[in-house]
Order: sequence, then structure tokens, then C-alpha cells
Amino acid sequence: PGPLDVTIAAGRWWVLDPDGARVLHDGAPIDLSEWLDDGEGALALPSDDARELMVATDTALLSIDPSGTVTELVTERSGTPIAPAVVDDCVIAVWGDGGAWRSCGEPQIVTLPGFVAGDSAE
Repeated sequence: PGPLDVTIAAGRWWVLDPDGARVLHDGAPIDLSEWLDDGEGALALPSDDARELMVATDTALLSIDPSGTVTELVTERSGTPIAPAVVDDCVIAVWGDGGAWRSCGEPQIVTLPGFVAGDSAE
């Protein structure tokens, strides 16, 4: 079984259960099986700035609002997800393929220079 992951976003506790392909908050499960079929996911780092929870999977970046609605922000990614960060209302996400995305600034999707696919950004 994969380890549970926990974070704080939008003033709430969130728990990622990768084996169950779901996120839990306020005792309510949110099904992420469409994106976590192999259990690979990373919750955003804890943030007082986050209005929604960010979850990076090996193929996408998801936003989950406090009501439990899931929105795809980024798709067609490839590689191990790194825990997204929310700083001053800007979301930053990175994957093991060297791709990075940010919600602020241009361009939103970039390839990190010198980052070789399969490298670990941790």
C-alpha cells in the first residue's frame, strides 16, 4: 500500500489515499480514479494562499474546490509529479519529464533547462 499524504489548502485538511485513488476532506471521499489509475499523485505543499487544493498526477494537474468539484488545469503531462506549490495566488507544478506549469506569467508551460526526463526535482 502507498503512504497517505496530507496537506492544508483553502483552510481545510486534505488527505490523498493513492491506493483508493481518492482525496478525503471533511470525511467526504472525492474520486480521482480517472487520473490516479496507478496511484501516482502528489498533493500541493501546505499553503495559506491556496483557495483550492492542487493535486499533480503523472498526467495532469487538478484543482479541487472546497465543495469537491475537480477541474483539470493541465493535461498531457508525463512523468513523476512533484508536489505543486501555491505562492501569492500563483500555482507552480513540475513533472519528471522536465515540464513545468505556472498559473501566472508567460509562458505557462515551460521545459526546465538542464532537466533530463526521469530526473528527480526533489
